[in-house]
Parts: sequence; C-alpha cells; structure tokens
Amino acid sequence: MNPLQVVPIVKRHPIRIQRDGRSQVIENPVCEEIPLEICINATPYAMLMRTPGLEKELALGFCFTNELICSADEVTDVTCFTPEGASYITTVRLTIPKLQTTSPVQMSMLKFSSGFVTNAAILREIFQKVAPISARTSFLLSILPELPERLHACQVLRAHCGATHGAALIDAQGKALFCAEDVGRHNGLDKLIGHILLEKIDTYDKMLMLSSRASFEMIQKAVKIAFPVVASVSAPTDLALQVAEKLKCTYISFLKKGDFYIYTHPWRFGL
Repeated sequence: MNPLQVVPIVKRHPIRIQRDGRSQVIENPVCEEIPLEICINATPYAMLMRTPGLEKELALGFCFTNELICSADEVTDVTCFTPEGASYITTVRLTIPKLQTTSPVQMSMLKFSSGFVTNAAILREIFQKVAPISARTSFLLSILPELPERLHACQVLRAHCGATHGAALIDAQGKALFCAEDVGRHNGLDKLIGHILLEKIDTYDKMLMLSSRASFEMIQKAVKIAFPVVASVSAPTDLALQVAEKLKCTYISFLKKGDFYIYTHPWRFGL
C-alpha cells in the first residue's frame, strides 16, 4: 500500500466515562488536521485543511478536479516545502505553464455563486463539462461484499483514530491497489486521483470504493477520472444518483456484509 512517512497522530488524555459510572484518564490517539497551502505559478491559490500525507497527490488531484489541469503532464514542476522545525509539508508549489493566471477564469456556479442555484442548473453545468463513462467493462457481483473489509484493511489511520475517510482503487478481482485517507472525504478522493494521474493508471477496469457518503461532487470527480463503478458503505443523495445515471456510472451503496443496493447501470454486474 502506501505507508505514511510520518504518522499524523497525536496522543490525548481524555476522561473515559464507563457505563457503570466509573471514570479514568486514558491515552487516546487523535488524527491531526493541519493546513496545506497550494501555490500555482508562485501565487497562493488555495488553503486546504487536511490530514498530512500524500501532499503532492492531493495538490494534483485538487487541480484536476477543479479543472485547472487535464493531466499530470501539464504540470512541469511540483515542489513540496517543509519549514525548518516542522514535522510535515506545509506548502506545495506547482508550475502550470498553460495557466496565465491563477484566478478562476471560468467561474463555476457550483463553487462561486452566492445566489440561488437550482438542481437543474447544477446538472446542466456538470453534463456540459464531464463526459459520460464510455467503458463497457463488466465485473463479478461476487466481489462486492468483500470491498468494505478490503478498504478498512488498508486504512492505517482509521485503525488508530477512527477519524479518517478512505478512497480505494480496486481492481477487477476486488483487490485494493492503493488507498488514500484524509479527515476530509473530498481530500481523500483528490489524493487518490492525484496518485492515478502520477502513475498514469487506466481506470476503465477499476472501481472506486469510498468510506463516505456519495454526494454529487464525489460522483462528478469519480467520473472525471473515468471510474465506471463507484461503491460506498454509506448512502447517496438523489442528486448524486441523477449524475451517476446520466454519466453512465454504476453506483452501489450501503455496501456491507449482506445486502447492498445497485442504483444505476446494474448491467456492469450482469443485472
């Protein structure tokens, strides 16, 4: 998998109250959440609150999902900075020659509108910018029930702290090839997308497994990197299902040991 060079965990000492009323001070591991500055062409662009680790991947994934780049090849340099005395990377600087400015040129109503936005307007914008999945890959239904355990097995921070979301790259045999974790579910997915861009991984025969719920933004990001299947242990929103249906993405939810729901494009699993 992807072992962390520095484990972003701090020890706290809360008072544990037991059911019988007894109390005691215990040692409790807590996941760190610290800012990461993303600079583009020497200009500060964004400040993300995130879990330390996979900073380069997070920056690339963030730029990809925010439509600043279409591939990692458009970035000629990525430099990570750790100030003297600091434990973690605090700044990632990217050089993207094609960008003349780091100001949002085409402002998305999804991110910058301060007025009332309808679901129909959101859907129109997504469908104009994101191409439907073209892959006709099929998968075995039998591998789905095991995916939550495969995801949890590679969530190192979750095992210690229970505070992180996971996004895993799953192959056609149900094996977890890579997992990214973060306190933010969007950051976790952006880290995974950054890894896919850096390694030039083809996703036409892969699945995305999420520990979080699937909002329409998460489906949009998954389709943008061309995942034909998205699965999660939690519930979707109706808008997420509309996006998945229109963009030909198979979406599976409530994936735990036992029952689960395939909401859209079940033909990929022979249904």
